[in-house]
Amino acid sequence: MPAFIPPGDNERAKINNSILNFRNRHTFLISANASCLLLENGIDTYGFDLLIELIRELNRKEINAGLIFCLPQIGDKEYYDQCLNKIKQYRLNDHILIFSDSLSNGFEIWELSDLFLRPTSTDIEGISVKEALLYKTPVIASDVCSRPASTILFRNRDFDDLLNKTLDVVYKRIECNLQPDHIENPVPRILQIYKEIENED
Repeated sequence: MPAFIPPGDNERAKINNSILNFRNRHTFLISANASCLLLENGIDTYGFDLLIELIRELNRKEINAGLIFCLPQIGDKEYYDQCLNKIKQYRLNDHILIFSDSLSNGFEIWELSDLFLRPTSTDIEGISVKEALLYKTPVIASDVCSRPASTILFRNRDFDDLLNKTLDVVYKRIECNLQPDHIENPVPRILQIYKEIENED
């Protein structure tokens, strides 16, 4: 049974001003998230390295792109510092915002974005993917697991494929069929299970 439960309006909160200001400074806003930075066999599990390279390439193509990367925990500190050094080396400090505050309303950031990315090298469900699609934000995600029908898939760890799919969204070369009914709401099924248990008693 899917773990995703659509957020309610009562879960909305005021979006941080730093995020709103960042949004206003960029023509094309990408958002992504990770619970923490993690390397497995030398591979960035959440694909932050791919995101950094992507923002670099988009701006080299004179696309004023920005990335909000929600990261509540640093995780691998050494790798985190390497990422910061690369951002500085590429002169992307004004184009990448690492938001490390505790965030219970991430869906509002995905809603604010022009594109949500999920470049993970492994995944199970990707609740944030479903949140973004629910609010009609195009989603590009790695092909490592089953994704909702309206997700744009790219080959896992294939940067060129990720870049090309992103450019398709930027230049609107593809039509994103964003249908909320592609996302199953498990609440009715959960309630039914509870009713069945209650009747057994």
